[in-house]
Amino acid sequence: MRSQMFHHGGLKQGSWFDAPGRRRIVTQYHEVVGYFLGRRAQILAQVLVALGLAGTSIAQIIACAGDMYYINNSFSKRDWELIWGGVLMVFAFVPTFRHFRVLNIIALVGTCYTAILILIITVGHGFSPQHVALMPANAIDFFTGSAVLVSALGNHSIALEMMDAMQKGSQYIPAYFGGWLWSALLVLPHSIAVNYAFPLTIGKNDNVFGVLPVTTAVKASVWLMVIHQWVAFALYCTPLLYMWEKLIGTHTRPWFIRLPSRLPIVLLIYFLAVAFPFYGSINSLIGALSVPATAFVLPALAYNVLYSTQAAREASIYPPHPALQVRDWRPVRLLNWLIVAMFATFGVVAVVFSVIKIAQNITTFSIFAACYQCH
Repeated sequence: MRSQMFHHGGLKQGSWFDAPGRRRIVTQYHEVVGYFLGRRAQILAQVLVALGLAGTSIAQIIACAGDMYYINNSFSKRDWELIWGGVLMVFAFVPTFRHFRVLNIIALVGTCYTAILILIITVGHGFSPQHVALMPANAIDFFTGSAVLVSALGNHSIALEMMDAMQKGSQYIPAYFGGWLWSALLVLPHSIAVNYAFPLTIGKNDNVFGVLPVTTAVKASVWLMVIHQWVAFALYCTPLLYMWEKLIGTHTRPWFIRLPSRLPIVLLIYFLAVAFPFYGSINSLIGALSVPATAFVLPALAYNVLYSTQAAREASIYPPHPALQVRDWRPVRLLNWLIVAMFATFGVVAVVFSVIKIAQNITTFSIFAACYQCH
């Protein structure tokens, strides 16, 4: 199993990617979790990751529709979902992550451009801090909003699939940290600014483009974000498709058998995106259901289990900071137990409130809504 190579230092030695163009098996998150925590944890991780990836893929179709609606409302959001859902189905048939590098660069440029543009527009518009709600109106708003933020900054359960695409695995840690820092700097400043600039209207739109003036610069931003969502759909959907291929036994078959076998999953995602076009609520549910467990609880638990013995600690490839190694690494292990308890509790509560929020949206707008939070 490739997770054994991870355990014995393949990552640090740069040998994670061993034969460019020849590998037919992709190492996945749930396999490594299973290696350290056992079969039941592997199944749990696989289910949670699959749900998270499917939900995030659904959200990308909804986001494409929302983006386009705000610069061209001659079609309803449901019509745009049908159009862009069909387009995104094509990206599900690209074989591996390594085929997305050029598009991913365009997507990163697009998100950076959009974040800077929003900051410029909000500064020009001016801020209204007296109207900003500094506290959530209720527990539902707090937990569903927190789940989206956790998802944005911690949704890295596909990290091993990303590592699998790297030809130099030894560069993974700086690349991962750089990606997380990029995400934080990308998400937080403009999100805070737009809430201070449009505090009375931002909550009534499922998309930031609903409060921005429609200018040429904003239209360019929309198209760049649509490309970003193409890439995001592909990056999140592809690991799910790997799981599906392994489940039905097509993962080692030729591409003309393997790729068409993905069709049932992508059609299901397409259907659910049109049926439940509630972007914020879907993001909240997926963030609450998948991210706390896969990004925080299971890794922290696996770390503590792995380094519970003196022999394992002495053989560690990447030991913690010396200040955390005192008394048999008790500080870092205690920190991990606190992470497990805190995020497990948060995840359960946030899932409950997210389901309540989706039920409220269904009552208000119904499923297959033609127009969700439209002008």
